[in-house]
Amino acid sequence: MGWENHNGRAYYYLKIREGRRVVSEYVGGGEAGRIVSILETARREEREMERAIEREKIARLEAKDREADEISEMVDDLTRCALIVSGYHCHRGTWRRKRNG
Repeated sequence: MGWENHNGRAYYYLKIREGRRVVSEYVGGGEAGRIVSILETARREEREMERAIEREKIARLEAKDREADEISEMVDDLTRCALIVSGYHCHRGTWRRKRNG
């Protein structure tokens, strides 16, 4: 997006992606170009802010996910300890009661 000079005059063009190509779309020069330029800048800033908010939400969710994983590990460890103390042992991934416990 931006201003381009042709024959000493400024014209505002939007750059639009169509597949892999980028196409310039003429918007206008003078006052019309300035107005659209201001609006496009505001839209761009709004999109950037929305992306920042999404990144923050994702970071918070990832932190909660890590916390849940840590809690799950602690529960697994406590369960394993409780089973061992109760006379069980792990045999090929299954918990079995010891015969002469």
